[in-house]
Amino acid sequence: MNLEGPREIAIIDTSGNLIAQLTNDGIDDVNPSVSMDGLNIVFEKSLKYGQIFRIKTDGSELTRLSDGNSINPDWSPDGNWITFSLESPRFIWIMSKDGSLKRRL
Repeated sequence: MNLEGPREIAIIDTSGNLIAQLTNDGIDDVNPSVSMDGLNIVFEKSLKYGQIFRIKTDGSELTRLSDGNSINPDWSPDGNWITFSLESPRFIWIMSKDGSLKRRL
């Protein structure tokens, strides 16, 4: 695990030992949020404009959920929805866990 380069998504144990490196593409991946069932992680990929991605905790099924300008993803308690905000203007949005049904709250 490289602590000096771009920030990536990884799973570590409570001692800080690397269990699995989930992303490693040289682009900052930030603000991860793990689903309540522990099967998925949503995070912001810091390209020119933030984009929301979802990945399974086993490293499979990396999926882009938003087109850009999207930051700070978080799961709803039931795991069916993802909240996020837009960089400009600052509004709270919600979308289904597959990235569909986006709407402003």
